[in-house]
Amino acid sequence: MRRDRTSRLASHRQLYTNETYQQARDLLNPGQPPIPAAGGVEQRNFEADLFHQVLDSYTDFSAYPFGIRCVRPQPDTIELVVENEQRARRLLTWLLPTYEPGSEVHGMPGLRIRQRTRRGVELHITGRRTSAWLTGPDPKIWKRTETESLEHAADLG
Repeated sequence: MRRDRTSRLASHRQLYTNETYQQARDLLNPGQPPIPAAGGVEQRNFEADLFHQVLDSYTDFSAYPFGIRCVRPQPDTIELVVENEQRARRLLTWLLPTYEPGSEVHGMPGLRIRQRTRRGVELHITGRRTSAWLTGPDPKIWKRTETESLEHAADLG
């Protein structure tokens, strides 16, 4: 790729992902769009639902839009680098499904934690080939947040 085109594509990617210019430039692939499309309809719809929930969960002021420092899209998954512990707690609580008796399901129906690693937590919809990673805070924070979400759901009945 020519240098000016590469620079323009890296800047374009940087606007959407909040990566540094160098990170965005390093992730560009010749002949590919600056932001890879989701690998299939299921992943695309999953990401749309996920971002809808992210928008609904945002009620606090933070240094980054919606408390997300950076988004790293890939064809088969998407990574959301969460700003801090408070935002991690709010986001995971808002995303995982809960049911209030006599009310409706909150969160994303069928969403589960597939795995916890040092990187963060991977979320997916049961029975589908979808994936999203929540990363950023320490892995212990994700485990504690998950436990708090489960306790909250149990308290609701």
